[in-house]
Amino acid sequence: MAIAAMSNVMKLRSEDMKNLKSKCLANTSEVSGGIARKDFRIAMAEIDVDETDAEILDRLFTMFDMTGEDCIHALHFLVGASPLAVLGRANEKLRFAFELLDINQTGFVDRSDFEALLESINATASYFGDPVLSREQINGLADDILQSSNSFEYRDYIDTILSHHFVQQFITGAGSCRYGTGDT
Repeated sequence: MAIAAMSNVMKLRSEDMKNLKSKCLANTSEVSGGIARKDFRIAMAEIDVDETDAEILDRLFTMFDMTGEDCIHALHFLVGASPLAVLGRANEKLRFAFELLDINQTGFVDRSDFEALLESINATASYFGDPVLSREQINGLADDILQSSNSFEYRDYIDTILSHHFVQQFITGAGSCRYGTGDT
């Protein structure tokens, strides 16, 4: 997958992403969780993000900006970009994405946050041309993991999530769903 290959090229690592999260969250709107592009660029400069990495993140910012107002949901963006900052296996990438999402460090995630995590990583994968999960697959995966619960302790479910057939399709690039084709 191209997203995995990019993590080997980028210099941004998990500690950098945690620092970027802190800087971004300090500049987000309390109500919307949004961060303006200019504030995002300042945050990248403050932690000295490599110029090429900053360009890639800036382009991802554009893709995440669904309204064209130069403002995105900071946490969802960082979670989506998190696989780029982790060298290693899928379980390490997924664990790190959950940890970034878990701003209160409870170890738990609810359905809407779980779906936001999947959609955000999906969006980043799509940027690099990788097959993605459809909306129905994301809903099905959430149904299968949460069953009748409102939330779950994500550390206990990482292996279960990764072994799910939808996620296996995503990881191996075997899915046929791509953004922009009407299949998502």
